[in-house]
Amino acid sequence: MRQVAYLTLAGHQPTKESIGMLPIEPKIISYIDHINKWLEQCAALIDNTSPKLSADIRQYRQLVIKLTSEVPQVLKNQAIISDNIDIAWDLENSDKFFTRDMATIFNHVKWHTIDDFFNELAYALEQQENCNVVSRPDPESVTKVAHSKGKSTHMLILTFVLNGNSMQIVSDSKGFTLGNLSTMQWDNIKGVDLKLNDFSKEGTFRMIKGADREIVVSEIVNFTLENYNKLKKVF
Repeated sequence: MRQVAYLTLAGHQPTKESIGMLPIEPKIISYIDHINKWLEQCAALIDNTSPKLSADIRQYRQLVIKLTSEVPQVLKNQAIISDNIDIAWDLENSDKFFTRDMATIFNHVKWHTIDDFFNELAYALEQQENCNVVSRPDPESVTKVAHSKGKSTHMLILTFVLNGNSMQIVSDSKGFTLGNLSTMQWDNIKGVDLKLNDFSKEGTFRMIKGADREIVVSEIVNFTLENYNKLKKVF
């Protein structure tokens, strides 16, 4: 039986658009859990027969290790803050402990929180009837927002098709908007007062906690389903 692999940094599931018409579920392969070990096995296998190629593979493996070594610790930091979200927010609210004093470390937590949010939003949308996600914000765009110190005007855009309508959910310095490109109409997403470029605000800070992201995702999905074909403003 043929097997299809989906390569990802840390084990994220592919969207329906990525899977397409594949009759089987792809096997998830991540750089952190699989590629690192596989490269070492490949290098060891050809040590005697192709020493130069073996050395090249090991050099590439070191690059992979360098690029991924911070991820497990960042995820631990994210989990610690999430599990102690009230205490963490008190520290941030009183003295900007995370966004100022711990900014270098906290930027990585922000990056993963934003990335997790859009992955979870994409998954929730794809559970709806006649809805397929086309694209999510790319890593470079997430980096620009996560490292912005609350001043980024960069947009994060999730595109999808809902009941034949080309749609987009946009996050920018003003908050979240829903756009229907098929009717050229858009509106602000009501009930979601968040700016992903500013984690010094409580609503955004609490997005680090998965349960809080789940609430926001549900609110956005519900607004989308109720309003996608009756938006107020014209592009």
